Amino acid sequence: MRTRILKRLRRRLAARRGQSMIAYAMISFAFLTAAVGVSIKIFPDMLLAIDQFASSMYMGINLPFP
Repeated sequence: MRTRILKRLRRRLAARRGQSMIAYAMISFAFLTAAVGVSIKIFPDMLLAIDQFASSMYMGINLPFP
């Protein structure tokens, strides 16, 4: 009797564990996809900003007056 109950309990726990792993995988996939989508838009803008900052620093360093 007790072994039957334990077997049934183990099956239920295994099914729940599988469901939570699928939900975790789906949520992780959604976050990673969103992060890639946002970074595709932001990364070129960040490179342009760094380039403009470096150009302005170079101009400021090379000014003819102290």
